[in-house]
Amino acid sequence: MMAAQPVVESAVPVTQREASHSINAPEASVVTNTDTQSQASMPALAGLRHQLRSKRQEVQNKGADGKKSDATSATPASALERIAQRAQQVQVSPERNDEDELEPEEEIYQWRPMQPIEVAVKSEVTPTQLKKALEHEKTPEMGAKLIEEAVAQDAWSALVQRLETAKMVEQLALNSAFVRQGDQISLTLRPSHAHLHNEKAQQELEQALNHVLGEACSLNITVGQEGETPLELRERLYQQKLTSALHSLQTDPNVQFIERRFNAQLDSDSVRPI
Repeated sequence: MMAAQPVVESAVPVTQREASHSINAPEASVVTNTDTQSQASMPALAGLRHQLRSKRQEVQNKGADGKKSDATSATPASALERIAQRAQQVQVSPERNDEDELEPEEEIYQWRPMQPIEVAVKSEVTPTQLKKALEHEKTPEMGAKLIEEAVAQDAWSALVQRLETAKMVEQLALNSAFVRQGDQISLTLRPSHAHLHNEKAQQELEQALNHVLGEACSLNITVGQEGETPLELRERLYQQKLTSALHSLQTDPNVQFIERRFNAQLDSDSVRPI
């Protein structure tokens, strides 16, 4: 009995070594399989690297223009641009007519002054103003003054004032220019008063002249524009007075002050000499 015990006890360690060997065996097989798989995947990785290098080489060979266009096309639109596009799509109505979509043409720019350009007004009396002055209704005092000045300056005007004739004959003399050569008197009647000339009026005027002159003279009357009539002399004197009166008012300090203070303007047509 004592000799059989060692045999049984020695059998146990043998069993444990076998068990440990059997347990460690799968680990060795797993390690072996992993090494085999890594060795098999190495050629595939090398091929991928080669393809990546080829792609990179192709991209580098492309021109700068190609890169810019690709980069531009590939770049996504920003958030603000997408919002703006979305807003435009919402605002545009599909029911709008073509006429509504037409934009109004822009007006051509034209320069305009900010302030009106002031034009200097000359103080000289224009021919139109002089013509209006001829139509002015003169006061009796002004009429008498003009006759007095005309008589003092012109012999023919003084002679007409001494005539004792009818008013129509007097108007014939006042509207005629006088020229005398010896016993020949020539009168040039203005065309606007040609209706005053007739044989009776000429005879009456000739008699009145002979009476005032104290001698016999022959009278000849023609229609024309030569010379200056007594009425034209009076009007010329009146125009001189009108020009002087207008200039006096325009240069008057009080009138100038009123024009500046109240933004007023002198009415030249209302000016009358005194």
